[in-house]
Amino acid sequence: MPIPSQARRGAAGYPPISVKVADRPVLVVGGGRTAFAEVRRLVEFGALVDIVAPHVVSEITDISVTHGHRLTLKKREFSLDDEDAVSNRSYALVFACTGNA
Repeated sequence: MPIPSQARRGAAGYPPISVKVADRPVLVVGGGRTAFAEVRRLVEFGALVDIVAPHVVSEITDISVTHGHRLTLKKREFSLDDEDAVSNRSYALVFACTGNA
């Protein structure tokens, strides 16, 4: 039975992956609706999420209050220190959810 082309490629050409994120650090860069969707899923799976963005949608602020033990909100631009943390593999995953990615 042939696999439909969309299933082979995944959504928008990205393959689906499975990664254990429970109790692992994850970085989300960006504070908009796309970032919120990722943050919400990551929290549901138990990730320890750092969010770096100068401005965030209200939903991110709300989830940072209700899940503060799992989230760290850093209201600022992505910095060289963040880049170093990524380079040093301080995060299990990194999501670029900005218009500047």
